[in-house]
Amino acid sequence: DFSRISSEAALRKLGSSKKGLTPLEAAKRLKKSGVSTLQHSRQLWLQATLRQNFHDAFFWILVVAELAAIYLGDAHIMLALGAVLGVNIWANAEFLRHGKRFVQHLERLLQVPATVMRGGRQLQLETSELVMGDIVYLSQGEAVPADMRLLAADHLVVDEFNLSGESKHIVKAAKIGPQNLALFGTTVLAG
Repeated sequence: DFSRISSEAALRKLGSSKKGLTPLEAAKRLKKSGVSTLQHSRQLWLQATLRQNFHDAFFWILVVAELAAIYLGDAHIMLALGAVLGVNIWANAEFLRHGKRFVQHLERLLQVPATVMRGGRQLQLETSELVMGDIVYLSQGEAVPADMRLLAADHLVVDEFNLSGESKHIVKAAKIGPQNLALFGTTVLAG
């Protein structure tokens, strides 16, 4: 756990330095770990909705009850169960649609450039090109491009609403403890 060790120990553990990784080492790590992207299915919306419903026990209970109502010839129960079944299918479809929108939002966060120190030089890289051991600079208004251990912080304030749902702003510091972690998708407000 990087929050429980000093910044110097974290750098040693990651095989990095205050000058950042060498370009050669960063290239090796990128080749080994691959580009950082979100993995998600590109299946069609209707396919995904049907697949979700087929794996839902409540859906099957409703189908069996609907078939029983048809067999018994009870029109009122048949209509009521049909309506509930329709609402269940619609709710699952909405759940999938919102999930897909959330993944698209996260993908946009991954496309933000990050300022990185590599080989003693500051570079602008796509977030997807970051590797373990990179030294990343955070600036006001930017999204934190990856989970990271802070090495230095000057009155750093982060909005973690995306993670916690709480609207309070979190003050970060580089000293040992949980306050030295900046998490992916949060926003730098100051510092």
